[in-house]
Amino acid sequence: MPIETYSERKRRLEKGDVPDVYTYDIIPPALRQQILHVLRDGFSLIDRDTRDQHWYVLENQIARAEGLRNLGLTGVRSEVSCEMWLTGCKTDQVLDMVEIACNLILDDGGGEQITEINQYFRKHGVGYRFEGSQIIRIDSQFVHSEVVKPAIDYLTSDVAFDAANKDFMLAHEHYRDGKNKDAVVAANRAFESTLKAICKKNRWSYDKNARATDLIKIVRQHGLFPDYLDSAFDSYIAAMKSGLPGVRNNAGGHGSAPGEAEVPDYIASYAIHLSAVNIIVAIEASKE
Repeated sequence: MPIETYSERKRRLEKGDVPDVYTYDIIPPALRQQILHVLRDGFSLIDRDTRDQHWYVLENQIARAEGLRNLGLTGVRSEVSCEMWLTGCKTDQVLDMVEIACNLILDDGGGEQITEINQYFRKHGVGYRFEGSQIIRIDSQFVHSEVVKPAIDYLTSDVAFDAANKDFMLAHEHYRDGKNKDAVVAANRAFESTLKAICKKNRWSYDKNARATDLIKIVRQHGLFPDYLDSAFDSYIAAMKSGLPGVRNNAGGHGSAPGEAEVPDYIASYAIHLSAVNIIVAIEASKE
């Protein structure tokens, strides 16, 4: 785990701790070096041959994605090439390398290094984290820890929700890439896939093409949610009906009309977070 030095502690106290506001376009040089330290530690936990192979795989996958022969000079070890690349490449390329490397570390049973990288991102106020198997963009640490992460934990803890998890992670991927319309559609689809998984587990019949509004009616008819919620429950259903399904119909999935405004970041963020809340409520209710 990263230690906090005196000077770091002093800066933190002067700033009033790390603010819950993030940057997304710049990966500071210090953060790049800290990532390299963590990757060296993570790859060093295994034997030398496997460690060298990991650096080779890391270089090869990035080079292929970039359409390059390699990331450094010919004859240079992959570890050195990756280090040279990481210190000077663009922000998205740093995130690509971190994502691939973290998955290699996870395959070897590592976990502490993932936590450490996420802590460094947070420390520098850079709004990305490695969750599940991907780098995802976050807007609020509180919302992420209280809403998004629990949703991911639920979706990855049961294979029945594999489809929903893929949709939810795809929503984050689109959001990170600035494809906000696609992010909205994927977020809504994740919620729909969650309800379908719950219906399938309980053997409740549903149309495979059912939308969120139809699925909500089905699970309510089968008593997924307690009846004593009365008007509060009706308000909750109305919020879901006018929330994600409404956003999807107006902002994604149906093509762009001439002159149609782009979907702003805050709408995509709203769709993902609302989807996460609804997923948590639905899964928790299904366990009762």
